[in-house]
Amino acid sequence: MRTITKNQHYIPQSMLTNFANSKGRVFEVLLKNNNIYETSYRQSMSEKFTYEHPLLEGNYLENMFGKIESYFAPAMREIIAHLDSNLTPIEEIKKLVEKYMKEYLVFYYRSGALLNEFTFGGFSKEDKIPLMLEKIKDSNYLDKLSQTIISSYDFSIIKSDNDEFLLSDQYVSTAALSIKGRYTNASNRQLGFKDILMLIPLSSKYYIVYMNGQTPHFIKPNLINILSEIEIQKINKTIINNSYVKCIGKSRKQLEESIGSFRFESPSRTLAAFNSGVSTAALNKKEVFFYEKDIEQWDFFIELRHMKNTGTKRNDPCKCGSGKKFKKCCLSKTQRNYSIFDNMYKNDHHIKTKAHPKATIEKALDEYSFFFDD
Repeated sequence: MRTITKNQHYIPQSMLTNFANSKGRVFEVLLKNNNIYETSYRQSMSEKFTYEHPLLEGNYLENMFGKIESYFAPAMREIIAHLDSNLTPIEEIKKLVEKYMKEYLVFYYRSGALLNEFTFGGFSKEDKIPLMLEKIKDSNYLDKLSQTIISSYDFSIIKSDNDEFLLSDQYVSTAALSIKGRYTNASNRQLGFKDILMLIPLSSKYYIVYMNGQTPHFIKPNLINILSEIEIQKINKTIINNSYVKCIGKSRKQLEESIGSFRFESPSRTLAAFNSGVSTAALNKKEVFFYEKDIEQWDFFIELRHMKNTGTKRNDPCKCGSGKKFKKCCLSKTQRNYSIFDNMYKNDHHIKTKAHPKATIEKALDEYSFFFDD
């Protein structure tokens, strides 16, 4: 009888060890109650029988992920060694990283999106595994999405001299660098869109960055960027907001500094009906924006607050109730809302078509179509 691994990790152990101290310990936060505690990396980011399914042979997925880790982990250690040596040209590091883009995506799909985001859509465990397999077993899709990232985004490395980067239970962290609109099958931070920041973990010291558009001034392409304390906090804010249940760090301090910026937002279910009779449904992951101005604008946008000031003139009192004149209060956000709505109706406005005309967009967590026959 085959023994089934009981404690199954949704973040590779080979990655968790790169965020652990010399005693193999990490600090982990449970985000629902901000509880920070110390634990072994071997017990972190795991659940019992995570990948078991009635239609799969016992340990099928654990064994598959283990095979990937057997060559992936040494490759990541090699990249880290090159970075530590400070001798390898950045072009060579870029080639090594891009060789494993499909593996990054596989580990992305096996992580928090599977265990937590699907839960908000009402999916049972029996539903989650097939939805995950649909993506990680589709080699053509992974190839195309990998090429879109490599072709359309700039490459960079960010470094924390004091090992201060966090690790999300989403594994790869993404953030929108602008508001593009609201979609039925995507969030603003979907891979393949323009104005995206993609953070791929190597260790608490190094992150790989792919970026496009209005990128942070402190991350220069094709360089190893050593970040200041404030810049690291901005990156960690994005990482912790990619988390749903847990986030880890090498020390308690980084988690304590980042918890206050965590915003809980569940994935959203969307439905759309078309004149043809076809309807579509999708579960979209939570919105994460890198810039504070976009976080504030997003709330203004989704609540349609610009409608309050329809017909209001610049020097009239703002109808939001602040007591200020419209021009000193909600005018700029109102104008930007109208700009976002106008932009949404432009063909392919969200894709960086110039660099990669056949860009593949990251699939929604789940997406399906059905036909209503009158």
